Amino acid sequence: QQQQQQQQQQQAEQQQQQHEQQQRERLQQQQQQDAEARAQALAQARQQMAVLQYQQQHKAIHDCLVAQAAQEQKLRQQQQHDELHAHIHQAIATLQAQKGSEKTASERHFGHPGSASADWLKRGAAKGASKGGAEAGE
Repeated sequence: QQQQQQQQQQQAEQQQQQHEQQQRERLQQQQQQDAEARAQALAQARQQMAVLQYQQQHKAIHDCLVAQAAQEQKLRQQQQHDELHAHIHQAIATLQAQKGSEKTASERHFGHPGSASADWLKRGAAKGASKGGAEAGE
């Protein structure tokens, strides 16, 4: 009977040890699965961060290029505007120079610029009168 009790006690201890061993194995397996899940989550987070950084850099470059293109367009428009103004001023200066040279030609032809028309009319009338008088006398 004592031997039987010893056997039962040994069996109970063995079962207890097996149970503890199984618990340790399950715990170890669970810890390994947790570590793998954490590693996978960390890798996924790093990948998402890399994608986000790439997207932010891409957007920053895109925004920079758009701003640069807008600045270049603005400069081209300003340059065209300035060139147009220069052409207009040149045309005005040319017209003023022509008008000035025409005035001097008329001054040369008629004498005093203010009386040019009056002088011309007087000369024309005098010539006409003398011509008419000569014709009438014949």
